[in-house]
Amino acid sequence: MAAQAAFSRKGVAVLIMPVDVSKAAAPDEPEFAVHRAAPVIRPSDAELDRIATALNAGNRIAIYGGSGCAKAHDQVVALAERLKAPVARTSRAKDFLALPAEGPTTSEVTMHERPCTSHSAVAS
Repeated sequence: MAAQAAFSRKGVAVLIMPVDVSKAAAPDEPEFAVHRAAPVIRPSDAELDRIATALNAGNRIAIYGGSGCAKAHDQVVALAERLKAPVARTSRAKDFLALPAEGPTTSEVTMHERPCTSHSAVAS
Protein backbone atom coordinates (compact mmCIF):
# COMPACT_ATOMS: atom_id res chain seq x y z
CA MET A 1 0.00 0.00 0.00
CA ALA A 2 2.88 2.39 0.75
CA ALA A 3 4.41 1.80 -2.69
CA GLN A 4 1.03 2.29 -4.38
CA ALA A 5 0.56 5.59 -2.53
CA ALA A 6 4.05 6.72 -3.53
CA PHE A 7 3.45 5.93 -7.21
CA SER A 8 0.00 7.50 -7.37
CA ARG A 9 1.10 10.67 -5.56
CA LYS A 10 4.46 10.82 -7.36
CA GLY A 11 6.26 10.70 -4.02
CA VAL A 12 8.33 8.31 -1.94
CA ALA A 13 7.61 5.36 0.32
CA VAL A 14 9.42 3.89 3.31
CA LEU A 15 8.98 0.19 3.94
CA ILE A 16 10.10 -1.17 7.30
CA MET A 17 10.13 -4.93 7.78
CA PRO A 18 11.63 -7.44 10.19
CA VAL A 19 15.16 -8.69 9.49
CA ASP A 20 14.02 -12.27 8.82
CA VAL A 21 11.61 -11.04 6.14
CA SER A 22 14.20 -8.74 4.54
CA LYS A 23 16.72 -11.63 4.37
CA ALA A 24 14.23 -14.14 2.93
CA ALA A 25 14.41 -15.13 -0.71
CA ALA A 26 12.09 -13.13 -2.91
CA PRO A 27 9.91 -14.83 -5.50
CA ASP A 28 10.87 -14.31 -9.15
CA GLU A 29 7.73 -12.28 -9.83
CA PRO A 30 6.34 -10.30 -6.92
CA GLU A 31 2.58 -10.05 -6.73
CA PHE A 32 2.47 -6.30 -7.11
CA ALA A 33 0.96 -4.20 -9.84
CA VAL A 34 0.94 -0.44 -9.98
CA HIS A 35 -2.36 1.25 -10.67
CA ARG A 36 -2.09 4.88 -11.63
CA ALA A 37 -5.39 6.67 -11.71
CA ALA A 38 -5.78 9.28 -14.44
CA PRO A 39 -9.05 11.03 -13.70
CA VAL A 40 -10.43 13.51 -16.22
CA ILE A 41 -11.76 16.68 -14.69
CA ARG A 42 -13.78 19.08 -16.76
CA PRO A 43 -16.62 21.55 -16.28
CA SER A 44 -20.16 20.23 -16.52
CA ASP A 45 -22.08 20.66 -19.77
CA ALA A 46 -24.13 23.48 -18.20
CA GLU A 47 -20.95 25.30 -17.15
CA LEU A 48 -19.47 24.88 -20.63
CA ASP A 49 -22.67 26.32 -22.13
CA ARG A 50 -22.44 29.36 -19.81
CA ILE A 51 -18.78 29.88 -20.70
CA ALA A 52 -19.50 29.60 -24.44
CA THR A 53 -22.37 32.09 -24.13
CA ALA A 54 -20.15 34.58 -22.29
CA LEU A 55 -17.34 34.20 -24.84
CA ASN A 56 -19.71 34.56 -27.79
CA ALA A 57 -21.23 37.71 -26.25
CA GLY A 58 -17.88 39.30 -25.43
CA ASN A 59 -16.36 42.12 -27.46
CA ARG A 60 -13.01 42.56 -25.72
CA ILE A 61 -11.85 39.21 -24.39
CA ALA A 62 -8.40 38.55 -22.93
CA ILE A 63 -6.89 35.26 -21.80
CA TYR A 64 -4.95 35.10 -18.54
CA GLY A 65 -3.15 31.75 -18.36
CA GLY A 66 -1.68 30.26 -15.22
CA SER A 67 -0.37 26.89 -14.08
CA GLY A 68 -3.69 25.28 -15.00
CA CYS A 69 -2.67 25.62 -18.66
CA ALA A 70 0.31 23.29 -18.20
CA LYS A 71 -0.80 20.72 -20.77
CA ALA A 72 -2.99 22.97 -22.91
CA HIS A 73 -0.59 25.28 -24.77
CA ASP A 74 -1.95 24.47 -28.24
CA GLN A 75 -5.56 24.78 -27.07
CA VAL A 76 -4.90 28.19 -25.45
CA VAL A 77 -3.19 29.47 -28.60
CA ALA A 78 -6.03 28.17 -30.79
CA LEU A 79 -8.63 29.80 -28.54
CA ALA A 80 -6.73 33.10 -28.56
CA GLU A 81 -6.54 33.04 -32.35
CA ARG A 82 -10.20 32.19 -32.71
CA LEU A 83 -11.30 34.92 -30.29
CA LYS A 84 -8.61 37.34 -31.50
CA ALA A 85 -7.78 37.73 -27.82
CA PRO A 86 -4.53 38.91 -26.26
CA VAL A 87 -2.81 36.46 -23.93
CA ALA A 88 -1.17 37.21 -20.58
CA ARG A 89 0.45 34.61 -18.37
CA THR A 90 1.63 34.26 -14.82
CA SER A 91 5.33 33.80 -14.16
CA ARG A 92 4.61 30.18 -13.16
CA ALA A 93 3.21 29.52 -16.64
CA LYS A 94 6.26 30.74 -18.58
CA ASP A 95 7.72 27.23 -18.96
CA PHE A 96 4.71 25.80 -20.79
CA LEU A 97 2.65 28.71 -22.16
CA ALA A 98 4.75 30.43 -24.79
CA LEU A 99 3.51 33.82 -25.85
CA PRO A 100 3.32 34.53 -29.56
CA ALA A 101 5.93 36.96 -30.86
CA GLU A 102 3.20 38.87 -32.66
CA GLY A 103 -0.20 39.84 -31.41
CA PRO A 104 -2.19 42.79 -30.10
CA THR A 105 -0.82 42.50 -26.57
CA THR A 106 1.07 39.69 -24.97
CA SER A 107 2.47 39.96 -21.48
CA GLU A 108 3.76 38.10 -18.48
CA VAL A 109 2.44 39.03 -15.06
CA THR A 110 4.26 38.48 -11.78
CA MET A 111 2.68 37.40 -8.50
CA HIS A 112 2.04 41.06 -7.72
CA GLU A 113 0.05 41.51 -10.93
CA ARG A 114 2.64 43.88 -12.47
CA PRO A 115 3.71 43.25 -16.06
CA CYS A 116 7.35 42.24 -16.29
CA THR A 117 7.41 41.85 -20.07
CA SER A 118 5.10 43.25 -22.67
CA HIS A 119 5.16 42.82 -26.43
CA SER A 120 3.13 46.01 -26.90
CA ALA A 121 5.63 48.02 -24.84
CA VAL A 122 8.57 46.58 -26.79
CA ALA A 123 6.90 47.23 -30.14
CA SER A 124 6.29 50.94 -29.46
